Amino acid sequence: ALNGTLRVVHQKVPPPLDPLSVHAMSGSFQTDEQSGTTESVSLFWVPERNATTGEPQASVLVSWNPRPATLLSLDDPARVRSYFNSAFPKLQGGITLEAAEQFMTQRSSVNFVNKCSRYHDSDGS
Repeated sequence: ALNGTLRVVHQKVPPPLDPLSVHAMSGSFQTDEQSGTTESVSLFWVPERNATTGEPQASVLVSWNPRPATLLSLDDPARVRSYFNSAFPKLQGGITLEAAEQFMTQRSSVNFVNKCSRYHDSDGS
């Protein structure tokens, strides 16, 4: 689910995924082997075309709730890539180093749901 905080990266779709389909997946990363503590992260893949080359790729929304302290503390793109590839084994190592670098350089966004009620319309309808 896309609730909580997110960042967006762009990369080629890994071979295990259909490049023309939307994919939603949840993953977990074990932060402490002894206690079994894990962090949860979700990926939402949306097909797109690279604006420069026209090649197919994906816009990947990376979301979490609660905050994944281990992921957000990583300071090396190779370690971020390893984190994602560990959390999402179905991707068969498909997260690129460039995507990990994009993730590291972004500030997180928080999404909100605004609910409007017709009882509060200014014209009273």
